[in-house]
Amino acid sequence: HALDYMPALHSSSPDFNPFQSSRRLPLRLLGTGAQLLATLVTLLVTLAAADAATFDSQSNIYLVSAPMRPGSRTTPNAFQPNFISSVCGYTSIGTGPSSPNPCAHGYIQKISPDGSQLLAATYLQGSGADYIEDIALDSSGNIYVTGGTSSTDFPVTPGAYQSTPGNAFLSVLSSDCTKLLYSTYLSFGAPAALRIDSSGRVILAGTTQPAYFTPTTTVTSNNDPNQRDAFVVRFNAAISKLDFAVEFGGTMDETVSSAALDKTGNIYITGYTSSTPRNSAYSSVKPYTTFPITAGALNQLAGVASVYVAKFSPSGQTIFSSAFGGTGADTSGTIDIDSTGNIYLTGRAGSTDFPLTAGAFQKNFSQGFAAELSADGSRLAYSTFLGTQAPFAAALDSSGNLLMAGEHYPYTGNFPSSPDAAQPCLDPVSSEYGSNYFLQIDPTDLRPSYGTLIPTTSGSVPATIAGLSSSGQVFTVNTAGLVDIHNAAVRPPQGVTCISNAATYRSGAIAPGEIVTIFGPSIGPAQPASLQLV
Repeated sequence: HALDYMPALHSSSPDFNPFQSSRRLPLRLLGTGAQLLATLVTLLVTLAAADAATFDSQSNIYLVSAPMRPGSRTTPNAFQPNFISSVCGYTSIGTGPSSPNPCAHGYIQKISPDGSQLLAATYLQGSGADYIEDIALDSSGNIYVTGGTSSTDFPVTPGAYQSTPGNAFLSVLSSDCTKLLYSTYLSFGAPAALRIDSSGRVILAGTTQPAYFTPTTTVTSNNDPNQRDAFVVRFNAAISKLDFAVEFGGTMDETVSSAALDKTGNIYITGYTSSTPRNSAYSSVKPYTTFPITAGALNQLAGVASVYVAKFSPSGQTIFSSAFGGTGADTSGTIDIDSTGNIYLTGRAGSTDFPLTAGAFQKNFSQGFAAELSADGSRLAYSTFLGTQAPFAAALDSSGNLLMAGEHYPYTGNFPSSPDAAQPCLDPVSSEYGSNYFLQIDPTDLRPSYGTLIPTTSGSVPATIAGLSSSGQVFTVNTAGLVDIHNAAVRPPQGVTCISNAATYRSGAIAPGEIVTIFGPSIGPAQPASLQLV
């Protein structure tokens, strides 16, 4: 579910993909969360970059990544203990000699809740490039992963759904990473999200590879053969055949960034659609069909690309599909469902006129947004800019708070720091290069109830968000390849925590006459009697 993209607001043709995806992915924040991030622990665990994360019932941490060089630790009897060094193409600059590009490979690790132990770790690889896109656990603790591969010798088990090489895979490993219980190639598209339902059946959602996808249900028409659609598939319990395969979209491009299941097993997918009215002028396929929106659902298709949400029954039947956006390129990155079926989205807006609701706490444009869609998909109950970059991770905690984590840069807006934030200002390094952040929106008044920046711990760029534990710990991977745990249990002491420039939130030396903001809990009365500049 790629979210690290750049909207092409000035693209003259929708054939140009409005979102350039990298290896950095939005993640589900699993667990209850908490209000404060304060202390830091560094794990002696090395990896390339965390691409997805999950947690088990004992709060053990599972991370997946795609290192391009040997050196990641593995545990005794690991299924694949050694990195396969191989070449995936060459790079040359000018007339200089070409240099080989190393192949990246899948890497899975299981870490104790306090970060003190590497409980299990293995590579998952062939001799080509292998990337793990998502991870999930079943009720027995077995590890399910899916992703893309160019390896013709990727490990496949007897009786696999597809034994011949394909562009993707689905694999199941034992909880200690010593046994490959099941593995199959896939050829019908690029999986982005992996979920396991209450009956233990695997559900995959992603983007089709049109020539190879054979749907059982098609919710699309007049599709351009050069464009992609969204897909949702469910395997039977043995992963030997598909129970259903749904293809969903309009004439132009649709992608999936994330998926969710509600308590009754309904399936939700979200991402972007470029099958908008604006783009009909650029399509050679006639008649042109826009994204399929159901009767009574929110219909605000506009611009280069719009956010969409589609809901399917447990058997794969369409319940509703909605879409909304501005005149630019917009997409969602995460989706979560509350106990009453309301849908919470976060993502990246490329439209200055992105649809906001009257109660939005931030109406000035910023790339990040959060929105709540009604349970029937008919209206936006809430939509706001965030004053920062799009979250890489989001979730609802047990109290219904919307939790988010991502990256903040000085040029992306004024981050809504709380007075009691652990790090309310950008420190000198973060002032130049950016910082991570944690933000919580209260479900009662839909305003930030807590927001803090997370200081850089290694290098000069924000770390990669890797997840949030049930105890409220945010996990990041710094530039040294180490996992940092930001503990939410400790609040700062009373007093001043930060003095910053009032406009930029940058801390550091204060110049005479400069207007500043002073942060800290209990540093003055809630209602000051007077204000005097000295």
